[in-house]
Amino acid sequence: MADWYPAWGVIVPKTDVYIRSRPLSHVEVSVEKIRLLGELLHKKGIKLIGYDEICSDKYVIYGPLSILNDGKRYSIPFYFNIEKRFPEGKPIAFYNPEWGYEANLLDISSLYISEMKKSISMFGWDGFFFDSFSWIAEATSFGKNKDGKPITNFSPDKVMYNFLKKMQKQTGKNFAFIGNMGLHDGYPFPPISPELATYKEAANLLSGWCIEIPGKPLVKKSSIYPQTFLELVKTYKNLRGIYPKTNFFVVYNSGAVTGLMPEQIKTLWALAHGSGLGVYYNAPPYYTIFSLFYGNLLYSPDLVETDNINVNIEGEFIKLCKELTYRNNKDNFYIIHLINVKEDSICWDRSEIKERENLKMEITFKQPEQIKDIYYIDADGDEIGEIKKIGFKKVNNTIEFVIPKLYVWGIVLIVR
Repeated sequence: MADWYPAWGVIVPKTDVYIRSRPLSHVEVSVEKIRLLGELLHKKGIKLIGYDEICSDKYVIYGPLSILNDGKRYSIPFYFNIEKRFPEGKPIAFYNPEWGYEANLLDISSLYISEMKKSISMFGWDGFFFDSFSWIAEATSFGKNKDGKPITNFSPDKVMYNFLKKMQKQTGKNFAFIGNMGLHDGYPFPPISPELATYKEAANLLSGWCIEIPGKPLVKKSSIYPQTFLELVKTYKNLRGIYPKTNFFVVYNSGAVTGLMPEQIKTLWALAHGSGLGVYYNAPPYYTIFSLFYGNLLYSPDLVETDNINVNIEGEFIKLCKELTYRNNKDNFYIIHLINVKEDSICWDRSEIKERENLKMEITFKQPEQIKDIYYIDADGDEIGEIKKIGFKKVNNTIEFVIPKLYVWGIVLIVR
């Protein structure tokens, strides 16, 4: 829905046609067509999620932002030079001011809830995605009123929690709230504990938490993002540990990743899948179909990380494979994700990925296991991830087998 909204902060249309005109993007969509889309999606059991960057001309946040001593826990300082970007007495806009000024979440909440009720009644939304959500909460927490006084002494967590709690009272608990959030809690390492999570309370009210992956220029500029493939996997796993009840979704911003080779996008996708995170937006079409076919396998609640095996494989991605190894206790199998990259390669660099064939793999179990079968799923293949049974040799606690083909991403299933 992001490309359809006429203006940020407008969730109830003033006319029968939504018109959004920006450089390189002019979109006109009728209210009736949005309603029709919702009806068709609901018939297929698919949820309709609205979109907004919560902005306002009335409930405005002013600079400067007085970030607290623990500012390293927040993401605005990593993205902006706050002194230059948000000067004293100036309204805050993260993007083009013509698109809207960021809203004070505390002051706008009553009006926004009223508008949300009208919007839900009009379109039948099942949930809403709030762009730049953690940034807006931080700006509300650390920003000023027009008279230069602090807006609140609430933490960003409490600002977001109060906003969502008021919304939930009107929408009901089954209504999904999804926020676009910073990556700061999961990186650098070691991870913080769940008790120190930046959005400890608010996360409990979020149905989903979108982590937006930027392009290489911003990554090099900011210390908030992991640099290597192995660091990225550890970051994803840290986030899952810090927020165990939160559903994470990785989003690849089309503008931010412009210029990346398709193989690199595939690799980033595969890493997110292998880390147990959902992946949306700008998907390689094949992977979208693959994730639909194998979602129950990739995101099974019965998957747990395991250290019972040592993985030896030809090439330079041994540790990465070990990081992406899980055991399914309910259905009695191990799942190993094979990502065809060097673990210390820079995530956003262009690199040639060469297809591997007849790849020898050896797995040693620390605790004895009875292995029934081994299967291989080629996630890049032409058969939408056809499962193929492969032979193996077992000597004591070690099994040996050969992977027929690996381009970017493959999955090994070891049935116990």
